[in-house]
Amino acid sequence: MPARLDPAEWFVENKFGVIVTLGQKIAPIERLYEQQGNFGVFLQQVRARANFEKTKRSYALYQCYLMPHFFGANRPRSESFDGRSAHRDELTEKRTGAARTMFENHEAEQQATMTIKPRKDREAW
Repeated sequence: MPARLDPAEWFVENKFGVIVTLGQKIAPIERLYEQQGNFGVFLQQVRARANFEKTKRSYALYQCYLMPHFFGANRPRSESFDGRSAHRDELTEKRTGAARTMFENHEAEQQATMTIKPRKDREAW
């Protein structure tokens, strides 16, 4: 007689839900999202046997990393990252040039102040 599947395993095997790592969650959830039409809700199954601290951590990760993806909250950040990545060499050159200019200006200011002889009495302190 074949072993019975755990209800959670049956749920996943029949593609009613997903149990995956954080990095693997987006694609299956997007698939479910496309299938749901205008229903507009996802249900998370909570197992009473699950470790409560791990369950809370799972919810926190879901809230911080997955929900922003589906609400588009990370879109500007992703676009900015992609734009900077595409222009990395140009931006690095500009940043390096700006730093070099600031060092040169600082050195010039230091040289200008060195022409004035420092006082040697106590008031110089």
